[in-house]
Amino acid sequence: MGSRRGLANVLESDLRDWSRATGIRGIFYSRMRDHERVPAEVEALLRDILADLLATFTMAPGTRSVDLLLERRDDHVLLFVADDDDSNRRAPLLSRTGGRFHDRLGRAGGSFETEAIDRSGATAIVRIPAPRDPRGSS
Repeated sequence: MGSRRGLANVLESDLRDWSRATGIRGIFYSRMRDHERVPAEVEALLRDILADLLATFTMAPGTRSVDLLLERRDDHVLLFVADDDDSNRRAPLLSRTGGRFHDRLGRAGGSFETEAIDRSGATAIVRIPAPRDPRGSS
């Protein structure tokens, strides 16, 4: 069952809790309404992927902050998670997250990409179909 709080609220809370526990600054941006919901299986998959990515960012000492951008585009949700570790060590680690979730993403029709940015960190990009509820509840 999906959260009654909406996906943006749930992911922001997850990031805030992680930030408090690790001491790494977490910055949340969203282009979704706070209480906008998505199918429960999409929310669960995004939360699991985010948890895995945040654990990965915690493993290497160079991360000082993590930015998370959540966006709804037409019939899918995008999640961008980026760190500021300038060592370029992170992209291969992030790719492992994509591998761990390959089957679940495939069943959901989603995708996972990583992008290393020279001297600026790495970004994971997750795209998952999430059709809008015609009644406006998602």
